[in-house]
Amino acid sequence: MFLFLAFSLYLKTQVPAPALICVNNDTLVWETPTVTCGSITGYRIYGSQNDLTNFQVIRTVDDPTRQTFFHQEAGGSLWYYYMETIADCPTQALLASDTLDNRIPVISPLAYVSVVGDAEVEIAWKASPSPEVFAYIILKNTPSGTQPIDTVFGATSYRDRDEAIQREPVAYYVLAMDRCGNTSLFDASHQTIFLESGEVSRCDQTIDLKWTAYNNWSAGVARYEIWYRENGLSPQLAGSVAGNTLAYVFENANDQTEYCFSVRAIENGSDATASSNEVCLTTDIVQPNRLLIAKNASYTAGGSLELSWIWNTDAELKSATVNRAAPGGAMAAIFSFSPTPPLDPELLFDDAAAPGFGEPVVYQIKTLDACDEEATSNAVSSLFLEGLSSADGQNGLTWNTYTHDYGSISNVQIIRTTASGSQVVANLSGNATAYADIIDPNDPDLSSACYYLLATLVLDLPDIGQETLELRSNTVCLDQTPGIYIPNVFAPGGTNNPEFRPYLQFGDPQEYRLMVFDRYGSLVFESRDPGAGWNGTHKDKALTQGTYVYVLQMKLSNGKEILREGSVLLLR
Repeated sequence: MFLFLAFSLYLKTQVPAPALICVNNDTLVWETPTVTCGSITGYRIYGSQNDLTNFQVIRTVDDPTRQTFFHQEAGGSLWYYYMETIADCPTQALLASDTLDNRIPVISPLAYVSVVGDAEVEIAWKASPSPEVFAYIILKNTPSGTQPIDTVFGATSYRDRDEAIQREPVAYYVLAMDRCGNTSLFDASHQTIFLESGEVSRCDQTIDLKWTAYNNWSAGVARYEIWYRENGLSPQLAGSVAGNTLAYVFENANDQTEYCFSVRAIENGSDATASSNEVCLTTDIVQPNRLLIAKNASYTAGGSLELSWIWNTDAELKSATVNRAAPGGAMAAIFSFSPTPPLDPELLFDDAAAPGFGEPVVYQIKTLDACDEEATSNAVSSLFLEGLSSADGQNGLTWNTYTHDYGSISNVQIIRTTASGSQVVANLSGNATAYADIIDPNDPDLSSACYYLLATLVLDLPDIGQETLELRSNTVCLDQTPGIYIPNVFAPGGTNNPEFRPYLQFGDPQEYRLMVFDRYGSLVFESRDPGAGWNGTHKDKALTQGTYVYVLQMKLSNGKEILREGSVLLLR
């Protein structure tokens, strides 16, 4: 406690120095201090020409009310000064004032000038190292010359509202000032970055930007960043260029979009930045065909091929062409038209001539926009089915391996159509390319069957997402080869083969004639009804056991004619 009180009393009884305000033309100016330990009797002035060392008393002022002193011996040389108060306070410590020189204040270098908002400039500077500085004068280049616009006390930044920054770069200076009215020298000015109005290229979808350089950073400009706002949204960084580059090309601009641009300079080796004015414009861009995708080529129930594709609806197109090729062949235009805006998001083209190719067909779409830029879609193929009936009662089906740039087939259904209707005969994986349909020989409905494929096509489309489509193949119809079974022995009255009659499988005879002769060549039986057989009699009289000759003549509904000759043994 005793030590604390002693220390407090020691602080209270120190003799404060006069407040040395400034040195004006070798005249020191100070303010009278408040001394509580006794009366002031004068001041002691110290001086040195050796930069804060070797100070000596150059004058003792005996008048306690005096507040100035002219150092006549300074003679234009550099001097440093500080002062002490002489007071009736024996044994008390004397405090020294600030040390000032007899030169004007040291320059306060500009940190940056940066455009803020629509017509404000923020000017920032570093504090002058001269302790006598108490204010800063802000100056600006105007058409009538460099003019002071304000004085700032106790701060190192200032906001200036000036509409001129939207038309041209504006330069600023800052002067440090002491209470004597002395000001620092002019440092190099800093001027705002002026961004010119952007030049829009309708066909390149670009905006050319140019700006003035940011000058007089001591370390120079490290880079320029280009920022933009789209339709009033938050700023985004478009890109950056080197500090010696004063232009930038903004690419992939959208049509009828408001873009607001600004440029930000970054100082080398520092976090100091300076922004330009903001330039806003609404684009008139020729919209290219950025999204051109052939989705599928699917057969219709009527047998034609229907091609579908998508494109961006705002594309400005002069022409669109549908191109077609058989696999391995060259693409050739089969249909062209001039799209009328606004474009439908999805287009269909019905190709009635495609089924005549007898093989898969490949399509591609090409467009030409208003700038004569060509866009080409992916190629898309039809799903082509082929079939063959075999003598062993199978309909063999095969189809092409299907590929798509934006997806694949997940599964395939085989549909069989007969006179009785349609049914799904198989569900297969998407990579299947063959199937054998077993035919029941006892089902006459299967003598003629038609087939087609229904495939599930799953696409992953850019900017759209996943889409599932039904892909239909062409239709293949297969007739079963008629089979004829003619017994070579029969036994009237027996349990097996009691009569002689040919049996026809999968045939539809339009004309039928069966004749049987005895060994002398006499006609013993004749029938034009496929369902009627010979029971071994002639004119109601049972013929003797033996070998007889037959002749079978038929004409089927498909025009095919059949002739069979042979012998049959009649058993009794």
